[in-house]
Amino acid sequence: MAGNNTHEYAKLLGTGRATGSIVKVCNAAASADLVITDHSMGIFKGTMGSDGSIVDINALPNRSFGSSTTDLTAGDAAGGAACIEGPFISVNVSAGSAIVYWNGELAAVGA
Repeated sequence: MAGNNTHEYAKLLGTGRATGSIVKVCNAAASADLVITDHSMGIFKGTMGSDGSIVDINALPNRSFGSSTTDLTAGDAAGGAACIEGPFISVNVSAGSAIVYWNGELAAVGA
């Protein structure tokens, strides 16, 4: 399935959680699998509600398509170039390292 993988920014992320308008996540290591332990798919608009309060990433103004704790794995068979297309609101990398491609803002948070 071909996606619209247009992005403005890229960043190397080890293990940990990233939240934002994530377009795709790619395996950065040729010798290990990238494992995303849990994720939320959808369109990220921000973490502030219309009243100025901080909202859950799966609540408005964001548009959530669903969350899962099923492991997503990008193998090293392609020499570290295997990618998982979004859109993601958040990803939690539990093994390996990732190149995260995103638009707008990205908040990297420790594991």
